[in-house]
Amino acid sequence: MPADLILTAIAAALSASAAAGVTEAGKKAIVDAYDGLKSLIKKRLGSDSEAAAALEKLEAKPDSEGRTQTLGEELESAGAASDPELA
Repeated sequence: MPADLILTAIAAALSASAAAGVTEAGKKAIVDAYDGLKSLIKKRLGSDSEAAAALEKLEAKPDSEGRTQTLGEELESAGAASDPELA
């Protein structure tokens, strides 16, 4: 399901940007890609949407399984899976 792919990309970006052994250029590429996805989520779903709020909360605690699940639910509820740009 595409919403799972979006969520996986977000989780991977948050984890990889903090991982040891990733070069500075690699970190910059990950951060740039993540920032682009985050901006697209806010543009397509609204910067005051529940999905955007859940994303902000996940950023504060990137290892939180509960916050990851909440973001997944919000992306699903918002129809992110059917948005071709997000998918």
